[in-house]
Amino acid sequence: MRYVDDDDEDEFDREDELRRVRIAEHLEAVIGFLAFAVIAVAGIGVYTAVTGQQAWTWFVGAVVLAVVVVGLWRLRRRLPRVPVRRRAS
Repeated sequence: MRYVDDDDEDEFDREDELRRVRIAEHLEAVIGFLAFAVIAVAGIGVYTAVTGQQAWTWFVGAVVLAVVVVGLWRLRRRLPRVPVRRRAS
């Protein structure tokens, strides 16, 4: 018995692909925000270390955020590429 390819399944595949691309777009935004947060928290840690305050908690926070960013980045690699959108001028 042969499998007959229905158009409905192709439509579901396209919808699933579009959903995964949207997830990837949102995940990229979250990764960018958290990467900025890592830089900001590390900067605060450097400032507190230079001024003689207790800085280890800031550095631990920066490391934890960096681990989260790396984990999200690895998850992002499993999702499809986001197509580049260009504006029509």
